[in-house]
Amino acid sequence: MTENKVTKFGFSTFWLKIIAIITMTIDHFAVAFGIVYIDYKDVYYLSGNMKLETYEIMRSVGRVAFPIFCFLIVEGFFHTRNVIKYAIRLFVFALISQIPFSLVLYQRPFLKGGDINVYFTLFLGLFAVAFLDFYYQKYKNEEIPGISTLAPGAVIAFIAALVAEFLHTDYGALGVIFILLFYVFRKKPILLCLGLTTTILLMGNKTELYALIALIPILLYNDKKGPGLKYFFYLYYPLHLTLLYIVNQCLP
Repeated sequence: MTENKVTKFGFSTFWLKIIAIITMTIDHFAVAFGIVYIDYKDVYYLSGNMKLETYEIMRSVGRVAFPIFCFLIVEGFFHTRNVIKYAIRLFVFALISQIPFSLVLYQRPFLKGGDINVYFTLFLGLFAVAFLDFYYQKYKNEEIPGISTLAPGAVIAFIAALVAEFLHTDYGALGVIFILLFYVFRKKPILLCLGLTTTILLMGNKTELYALIALIPILLYNDKKGPGLKYFFYLYYPLHLTLLYIVNQCLP
């Protein structure tokens, strides 16, 4: 007699990715058709193609995407067979995505001083997590790990956050901190919620509080992978940005 396998209720990584790319696309649609940037800084005006209320709702929905991506980066770190190849993939797609990203935001393929796409933030976050985990695994069996033994990983993580801020990657240093919070408080939902809330409040943008909605599907993660389509999700980011730009340029 065979035992029936009990399927744990919740979202697999596949469905978390689906939620993330849908909310991200809604956000980017608002950016592509709702605003026009004056320069590379956050100086913009509504294009007239979208009402302010619609624009704000779509941008609020879009806040859900980034925490999910941060969570998936950490889960990917724990499940990947080769973290170096994982990091290289992120970096390669960061390079591929930059021109579409700049075209959608600034209507120019290259812009000195402009923001850098979120793949670079995810890459730096993975880099920080990898070093933190290396030193944690190295000294976790010590009864009281000395500060000097864990400090190198913390310093490298801090440098990664500074690099993100210096390069103006999407979400900057706080984006890297998001990823680190998902690593440090993995399997500790209460502390994770407190850490994310505190970080968002430090950002000083009330709209970012909508990002906390992402904790609902994240906390319902069922530790399952779901269908594959790995490269579909990697390619989706630059492809949907390219499509949004082309459609925008075709409008009268």
